[in-house]
Amino acid sequence: MKYTSVGIFSNDSELEIIVYLELLCEEIRVAPGLSFELFIEDIPDALPITIIYLADGLQIYPHRNTPEWLIEFNGKTIKPGYPTVLAEHQ
Repeated sequence: MKYTSVGIFSNDSELEIIVYLELLCEEIRVAPGLSFELFIEDIPDALPITIIYLADGLQIYPHRNTPEWLIEFNGKTIKPGYPTVLAEHQ
């Protein structure tokens, strides 16, 4: 499978944030000071993504279809689940 980077997401706040990846309900818990790169499966109609800002984080939707997501954190490629706690991968 091929994947396309959709951006680098950083938590510059003092509280943990949650990044929800839809439509498969994956969740990434991002502690203060951590960041990751998000990749979307390169399938038809997956892009552009929509990002909704929430009080405790972000909700990210593909345009259409149900692509797989991957994240890169600390040099590791991780398939996100429910939940994925980045601090556990340091």
